[in-house]
Amino acid sequence: TWYYVEKGILNWDYTGLTKYYDTWYYVEKGILNWDYIGLTKYYDTWYYVWKGILDWSAETLTDYYGTWYYVYGGILRWDANTLVKYGNDWYVVSGGIVDFNFNGAYVYGDTLNAIDGGIWNKNYNGPIYYDGNAYTLTNGTLYSYYLHPQAVNHDAPYLIAVDRTNNCITVYGKDYRGKFTVPDRAFVCSVGTDGLTPVGVFNTPAKYRWKELKGNVYGQYSTRIVGKVLFHSVPYSKQDNSTLIYKSYNKLGSAASHGCVRLTTADAKWIYDCCPLGTTVIIYDSWGKTVLPKPTAVKISSSDGRRGWDPTDPDPANPWRR
Repeated sequence: TWYYVEKGILNWDYTGLTKYYDTWYYVEKGILNWDYIGLTKYYDTWYYVWKGILDWSAETLTDYYGTWYYVYGGILRWDANTLVKYGNDWYVVSGGIVDFNFNGAYVYGDTLNAIDGGIWNKNYNGPIYYDGNAYTLTNGTLYSYYLHPQAVNHDAPYLIAVDRTNNCITVYGKDYRGKFTVPDRAFVCSVGTDGLTPVGVFNTPAKYRWKELKGNVYGQYSTRIVGKVLFHSVPYSKQDNSTLIYKSYNKLGSAASHGCVRLTTADAKWIYDCCPLGTTVIIYDSWGKTVLPKPTAVKISSSDGRRGWDPTDPDPANPWRR
Protein backbone atom coordinates (compact mmCIF):
# COMPACT_ATOMS: atom_id res chain seq x y z
CA THR A 1 0.00 0.00 0.00
CA TRP A 2 1.15 3.53 -0.85
CA TYR A 3 0.47 6.36 1.58
CA TYR A 4 0.48 10.14 1.35
CA VAL A 5 3.00 11.87 3.60
CA GLU A 6 3.03 15.61 4.23
CA LYS A 7 5.90 17.17 6.20
CA GLY A 8 6.97 13.76 7.43
CA ILE A 9 3.52 12.77 8.71
CA LEU A 10 1.03 10.43 7.07
CA ASN A 11 -1.97 12.64 6.28
CA TRP A 12 -5.12 10.56 6.61
CA ASP A 13 -7.30 13.56 5.72
CA TYR A 14 -5.83 14.23 2.28
CA THR A 15 -7.85 13.41 -0.84
CA GLY A 16 -6.60 14.59 -4.20
CA LEU A 17 -3.65 14.41 -6.59
CA THR A 18 0.01 14.11 -5.77
CA LYS A 19 3.05 13.86 -8.00
CA TYR A 20 5.61 11.09 -7.59
CA TYR A 21 8.54 11.41 -9.99
CA ASP A 22 6.79 12.28 -13.31
CA THR A 23 3.42 10.65 -12.61
CA TRP A 24 0.39 12.07 -10.84
CA TYR A 25 -1.57 9.76 -8.56
CA TYR A 26 -4.95 9.91 -6.87
CA VAL A 27 -4.94 9.73 -3.09
CA GLU A 28 -8.08 9.12 -1.05
CA LYS A 29 -7.92 9.66 2.71
CA GLY A 30 -4.16 9.30 2.73
CA ILE A 31 -3.98 6.12 0.63
CA LEU A 32 -3.24 5.77 -3.09
CA ASN A 33 -6.52 4.46 -4.57
CA TRP A 34 -5.66 2.21 -7.52
CA ASP A 35 -9.36 1.51 -8.14
CA TYR A 36 -10.50 5.09 -8.68
CA ILE A 37 -11.75 6.08 -12.13
CA GLY A 38 -13.23 9.54 -12.61
CA LEU A 39 -12.75 13.22 -11.93
CA THR A 40 -10.89 14.97 -9.18
CA LYS A 41 -10.20 18.63 -8.56
CA TYR A 42 -6.67 19.97 -8.03
CA TYR A 43 -6.61 23.69 -7.29
CA ASP A 44 -9.00 25.18 -9.90
CA THR A 45 -8.80 22.43 -12.51
CA TRP A 46 -10.57 19.10 -12.79
CA TYR A 47 -8.55 16.11 -14.00
CA TYR A 48 -9.41 12.62 -15.16
CA VAL A 49 -7.99 9.68 -13.22
CA TRP A 50 -7.83 6.13 -14.58
CA LYS A 51 -7.16 3.44 -11.98
CA GLY A 52 -5.42 5.81 -9.63
CA ILE A 53 -3.26 7.61 -12.22
CA LEU A 54 -3.92 10.93 -13.95
CA ASP A 55 -4.48 10.00 -17.61
CA TRP A 56 -3.19 12.83 -19.79
CA SER A 57 -4.26 10.95 -22.94
CA ALA A 58 -7.91 10.65 -21.97
CA GLU A 59 -10.57 11.91 -24.38
CA THR A 60 -13.88 10.70 -23.04
CA LEU A 61 -17.15 11.39 -21.28
CA THR A 62 -17.30 10.58 -17.59
CA ASP A 63 -20.03 10.52 -14.97
CA TYR A 64 -19.47 12.48 -11.77
CA TYR A 65 -22.35 12.42 -9.29
CA GLY A 66 -25.01 12.05 -12.00
CA THR A 67 -23.64 14.64 -14.44
CA TRP A 68 -21.63 13.69 -17.50
CA TYR A 69 -18.57 15.78 -18.38
CA TYR A 70 -16.25 15.98 -21.36
CA VAL A 71 -12.55 15.31 -20.79
CA TYR A 72 -9.83 16.04 -23.34
CA GLY A 73 -6.13 15.62 -22.66
CA GLY A 74 -6.96 14.48 -19.14
CA ILE A 75 -8.64 17.78 -18.25
CA LEU A 76 -12.32 18.68 -17.96
CA ARG A 77 -12.93 21.13 -20.82
CA TRP A 78 -15.44 23.71 -19.66
CA ASP A 79 -15.01 25.57 -22.95
CA ALA A 80 -16.09 22.62 -25.13
CA ASN A 81 -19.23 22.96 -27.26
CA THR A 82 -19.32 20.08 -29.70
CA LEU A 83 -20.48 16.56 -30.52
CA VAL A 84 -18.51 13.81 -28.80
CA LYS A 85 -18.52 10.10 -29.58
CA TYR A 86 -18.83 7.80 -26.58
CA GLY A 87 -19.43 4.12 -27.17
CA ASN A 88 -21.69 3.78 -30.19
CA ASP A 89 -23.39 7.18 -29.81
CA TRP A 90 -22.64 10.87 -30.27
CA TYR A 91 -23.56 13.33 -27.53
CA VAL A 92 -24.06 17.11 -27.42
CA VAL A 93 -21.59 18.78 -25.07
CA SER A 94 -22.35 22.36 -23.97
CA GLY A 95 -19.86 24.11 -21.72
CA GLY A 96 -18.12 20.82 -21.01
CA ILE A 97 -21.32 19.07 -19.86
CA VAL A 98 -23.46 16.60 -21.80
CA ASP A 99 -26.77 18.36 -22.51
CA PHE A 100 -29.42 15.64 -22.31
CA ASN A 101 -32.12 18.32 -22.69
CA PHE A 102 -31.03 19.27 -26.20
CA ASN A 103 -33.54 18.37 -28.91
CA GLY A 104 -33.46 19.56 -32.50
CA ALA A 105 -30.84 20.53 -35.07
CA TYR A 106 -27.13 20.64 -34.29
CA VAL A 107 -24.31 21.72 -36.60
CA TYR A 108 -21.10 19.69 -36.46
CA GLY A 109 -18.55 20.65 -39.09
CA ASP A 110 -20.51 20.94 -42.33
CA THR A 111 -23.22 18.51 -41.18
CA LEU A 112 -26.66 19.22 -39.74
CA ASN A 113 -27.72 16.54 -37.29
CA ALA A 114 -30.93 15.51 -35.53
CA ILE A 115 -30.47 15.38 -31.75
CA ASP A 116 -32.84 13.52 -29.44
CA GLY A 117 -32.30 14.04 -25.71
CA GLY A 118 -28.71 15.12 -26.26
CA ILE A 119 -27.90 12.11 -28.46
CA TRP A 120 -27.54 12.00 -32.24
CA ASN A 121 -30.65 10.30 -33.67
CA LYS A 122 -29.16 8.32 -36.54
CA ASN A 123 -32.58 6.87 -37.42
CA TYR A 124 -34.30 10.20 -38.14
CA ASN A 125 -35.49 10.85 -41.69
CA GLY A 126 -37.39 14.03 -42.41
CA PRO A 127 -37.41 17.82 -42.21
CA ILE A 128 -35.78 19.94 -39.55
CA TYR A 129 -35.74 23.71 -38.97
CA TYR A 130 -32.48 25.49 -38.25
CA ASP A 131 -31.57 29.17 -38.17
CA GLY A 132 -34.33 30.32 -40.48
CA ASN A 133 -34.21 27.51 -43.02
CA ALA A 134 -35.68 24.04 -43.34
CA TYR A 135 -33.68 20.99 -44.37
CA THR A 136 -34.41 17.32 -44.98
CA LEU A 137 -32.22 14.82 -43.12
CA THR A 138 -31.46 11.20 -44.00
CA ASN A 139 -30.25 8.84 -41.28
CA GLY A 140 -30.08 11.78 -38.90
CA THR A 141 -27.66 13.89 -40.96
CA LEU A 142 -27.42 16.28 -43.91
CA TYR A 143 -23.93 16.87 -45.31
CA SER A 144 -23.02 20.35 -46.60
CA TYR A 145 -26.37 21.38 -45.15
CA TYR A 146 -25.93 25.07 -46.07
CA LEU A 147 -26.21 24.13 -49.75
CA HIS A 148 -29.69 22.62 -49.31
CA PRO A 149 -32.08 25.14 -47.74
CA GLN A 150 -35.81 24.60 -48.35
CA ALA A 151 -38.51 27.23 -48.72
CA VAL A 152 -39.57 28.98 -45.52
CA ASN A 153 -41.84 32.00 -45.81
CA HIS A 154 -40.44 34.58 -43.41
CA ASP A 155 -43.05 37.14 -44.49
CA ALA A 156 -45.72 35.12 -42.66
CA PRO A 157 -46.21 35.79 -38.95
CA TYR A 158 -45.98 32.13 -37.93
CA LEU A 159 -44.49 28.76 -38.80
CA ILE A 160 -46.53 25.62 -38.08
CA ALA A 161 -44.72 22.41 -37.04
CA VAL A 162 -46.73 19.18 -37.01
CA ASP A 163 -45.26 16.42 -34.85
CA ARG A 164 -46.66 13.18 -36.31
CA THR A 165 -45.29 11.04 -33.51
CA ASN A 166 -46.99 12.94 -30.70
CA ASN A 167 -50.03 14.21 -32.66
CA CYS A 168 -49.21 17.71 -31.52
CA ILE A 169 -48.73 21.00 -33.36
CA THR A 170 -46.34 23.73 -32.27
CA VAL A 171 -46.84 27.21 -33.71
CA TYR A 172 -43.66 29.30 -33.78
CA GLY A 173 -43.44 33.07 -33.76
CA LYS A 174 -40.38 35.12 -34.64
CA ASP A 175 -37.43 36.09 -32.49
CA TYR A 176 -35.66 39.45 -32.67
CA ARG A 177 -33.82 38.29 -35.81
CA GLY A 178 -37.03 37.39 -37.61
CA LYS A 179 -36.38 33.65 -37.25
CA PHE A 180 -39.11 31.23 -36.21
CA THR A 181 -37.62 30.08 -32.92
CA VAL A 182 -40.22 31.20 -30.35
CA PRO A 183 -42.86 28.57 -29.46
CA ASP A 184 -46.13 30.51 -29.38
CA ARG A 185 -48.81 27.87 -28.77
CA ALA A 186 -49.58 24.17 -29.09
CA PHE A 187 -52.58 22.32 -30.51
CA VAL A 188 -53.62 18.71 -30.02
CA CYS A 189 -54.34 17.04 -33.36
CA SER A 190 -54.95 13.78 -35.21
CA VAL A 191 -52.67 13.01 -38.15
CA GLY A 192 -53.18 10.22 -40.66
CA THR A 193 -52.98 6.58 -39.72
CA ASP A 194 -50.20 4.41 -41.16
CA GLY A 195 -48.07 7.41 -42.13
CA LEU A 196 -50.68 8.86 -44.52
CA THR A 197 -49.75 12.41 -43.50
CA PRO A 198 -46.57 13.17 -45.47
CA VAL A 199 -43.41 14.53 -43.87
CA GLY A 200 -41.86 17.56 -45.52
CA VAL A 201 -41.83 21.34 -45.82
CA PHE A 202 -44.86 22.99 -47.44
CA ASN A 203 -46.44 26.41 -47.89
CA THR A 204 -50.21 26.67 -47.58
CA PRO A 205 -51.94 27.42 -50.94
CA ALA A 206 -55.70 27.66 -50.16
CA LYS A 207 -58.42 27.97 -47.50
CA TYR A 208 -62.06 26.91 -47.26
CA ARG A 209 -64.74 27.87 -44.71
CA TRP A 210 -66.32 24.44 -45.21
CA LYS A 211 -64.66 21.68 -47.22
CA GLU A 212 -65.99 18.31 -48.31
CA LEU A 213 -63.69 15.55 -47.15
CA LYS A 214 -63.13 11.89 -47.93
CA GLY A 215 -66.05 9.79 -46.75
CA ASN A 216 -68.83 12.31 -47.56
CA VAL A 217 -68.12 14.37 -44.48
CA TYR A 218 -67.18 18.04 -44.01
CA GLY A 219 -64.56 20.05 -42.18
CA GLN A 220 -64.76 23.59 -40.86
CA TYR A 221 -61.99 26.15 -41.26
CA SER A 222 -59.88 24.12 -43.67
CA THR A 223 -56.41 25.19 -44.78
CA ARG A 224 -54.70 23.17 -47.48
CA ILE A 225 -51.16 22.01 -46.69
CA VAL A 226 -50.27 20.06 -49.83
CA GLY A 227 -52.22 17.96 -52.32
CA LYS A 228 -55.28 16.52 -50.58
CA VAL A 229 -53.85 17.10 -47.10
CA LEU A 230 -55.47 19.89 -45.07
CA PHE A 231 -55.77 21.29 -41.59
CA HIS A 232 -59.44 21.17 -40.62
CA SER A 233 -61.83 20.62 -37.75
CA VAL A 234 -62.95 17.16 -36.72
CA PRO A 235 -65.43 16.04 -39.44
CA TYR A 236 -69.15 16.77 -39.52
CA SER A 237 -71.75 14.66 -41.30
CA LYS A 238 -73.22 17.83 -42.88
CA GLN A 239 -72.24 21.47 -43.35
CA ASP A 240 -73.94 22.07 -40.04
CA ASN A 241 -72.19 22.90 -36.76
CA SER A 242 -74.50 20.56 -34.86
CA THR A 243 -73.51 17.39 -36.75
CA LEU A 244 -70.05 16.75 -35.30
CA ILE A 245 -68.85 13.14 -35.50
CA TYR A 246 -68.04 13.06 -31.80
CA LYS A 247 -66.32 9.67 -31.88
CA SER A 248 -63.68 11.21 -34.16
CA TYR A 249 -63.38 14.16 -31.80
CA ASN A 250 -62.58 11.77 -28.97
CA LYS A 251 -59.60 10.48 -30.99
CA LEU A 252 -57.80 13.83 -30.93
CA GLY A 253 -54.28 13.22 -29.69
CA SER A 254 -53.87 10.01 -31.68
CA ALA A 255 -53.55 9.18 -35.39
CA ALA A 256 -57.04 8.83 -36.86
CA SER A 257 -57.42 10.53 -40.25
CA HIS A 258 -57.03 9.62 -43.93
CA GLY A 259 -54.04 11.98 -44.09
CA CYS A 260 -55.38 15.38 -43.09
CA VAL A 261 -54.53 17.02 -39.78
CA ARG A 262 -57.64 17.27 -37.62
CA LEU A 263 -57.98 19.85 -34.88
CA THR A 264 -60.60 21.26 -32.57
CA THR A 265 -62.79 23.80 -34.35
CA ALA A 266 -61.26 26.65 -32.35
CA ASP A 267 -57.72 25.63 -33.28
CA ALA A 268 -58.59 25.06 -36.93
CA LYS A 269 -60.21 28.51 -36.95
CA TRP A 270 -57.10 30.07 -35.41
CA ILE A 271 -54.96 28.73 -38.25
CA TYR A 272 -57.62 29.79 -40.78
CA ASP A 273 -57.81 33.33 -39.34
CA CYS A 274 -54.24 34.01 -38.27
CA CYS A 275 -51.98 32.17 -40.73
CA PRO A 276 -52.12 33.72 -44.21
CA LEU A 277 -51.69 31.73 -47.40
CA GLY A 278 -48.05 30.88 -47.91
CA THR A 279 -47.48 30.02 -44.25
CA THR A 280 -44.79 27.36 -43.93
CA VAL A 281 -45.79 24.00 -42.48
CA ILE A 282 -43.17 21.47 -41.40
CA ILE A 283 -44.42 17.92 -40.82
CA TYR A 284 -41.98 15.62 -39.09
CA ASP A 285 -41.54 12.60 -36.84
CA SER A 286 -40.41 13.84 -33.49
CA TRP A 287 -37.36 13.31 -31.36
CA GLY A 288 -37.91 13.61 -27.63
CA LYS A 289 -40.85 15.28 -25.97
CA THR A 290 -43.19 17.90 -27.38
CA VAL A 291 -41.82 21.45 -27.45
CA LEU A 292 -44.71 22.79 -25.36
CA PRO A 293 -46.99 20.66 -23.17
CA LYS A 294 -49.46 18.76 -25.36
CA PRO A 295 -53.01 20.04 -24.81
CA THR A 296 -55.90 17.66 -24.25
CA ALA A 297 -59.37 17.80 -25.74
CA VAL A 298 -62.62 17.25 -23.86
CA LYS A 299 -63.98 13.71 -24.14
CA ILE A 300 -67.61 13.75 -25.33
CA SER A 301 -69.95 11.15 -23.87
CA SER A 302 -72.41 9.31 -26.10
CA SER A 303 -75.12 10.25 -23.61
CA ASP A 304 -74.34 13.97 -23.73
CA GLY A 305 -77.06 15.87 -25.57
CA ARG A 306 -74.43 18.33 -26.79
CA ARG A 307 -72.40 15.62 -28.55
CA GLY A 308 -73.18 17.01 -32.02
CA TRP A 309 -71.22 20.17 -31.24
CA ASP A 310 -67.49 20.76 -30.89
CA PRO A 311 -67.02 22.11 -27.34
CA THR A 312 -64.61 24.76 -28.68
CA ASP A 313 -66.82 26.01 -31.53
CA PRO A 314 -67.24 29.80 -31.07
CA ASP A 315 -70.72 29.77 -32.68
CA PRO A 316 -73.12 31.54 -30.25
CA ALA A 317 -75.59 28.68 -30.70
CA ASN A 318 -73.10 26.15 -29.30
CA PRO A 319 -74.75 24.57 -26.23
CA TRP A 320 -71.32 24.01 -24.66
CA ARG A 321 -71.05 27.79 -24.30
CA ARG A 322 -74.13 28.12 -22.12
